[in-house]
Amino acid sequence: QRGSQYARSELREMMPNGAMATWSTTSGTHRMSIEQRITHLPVVKPQLICGQIHNQDYLVLVEIAGTRLYVRHVDTEVGVLDSDYALGTPFTLEIVAKNGAVAVTYNHRTTVTISDMRADGCYFKAGCYVQSSVATGDAPTAFGQVQISRLVISHSE
Repeated sequence: QRGSQYARSELREMMPNGAMATWSTTSGTHRMSIEQRITHLPVVKPQLICGQIHNQDYLVLVEIAGTRLYVRHVDTEVGVLDSDYALGTPFTLEIVAKNGAVAVTYNHRTTVTISDMRADGCYFKAGCYVQSSVATGDAPTAFGQVQISRLVISHSE
């Protein structure tokens, strides 16, 4: 895939007319709610991203490494959602952007907040974006898997 050294299978937010979605974290309320479970990780580098806010670059990432499910703002870890996630366990993830901030909530209880995240041209992505490849030592057959059972995106003024 162009723009990445890692394989991915993601759903990218689009407008009902097929145009690319684009919104600002400083105007309105933007929400993505996902019911999902991570069922498999690559062996050598057991890491993948299962939800994010993107614009011309990645901004907010929900990532798992081994059993740690956490939130990154660009390249900085900003909080842990689950320090002992068991593969296959269903969970609900909600990412809300409003007033120049982002809140990520895990199972309706653990919330990680990024208080200063002003960005334009944003859109949501959900899916499986492994952070491993043959270059990191994994076999060509290594894979990650995320099962999404429900995905809802909403926007309000």
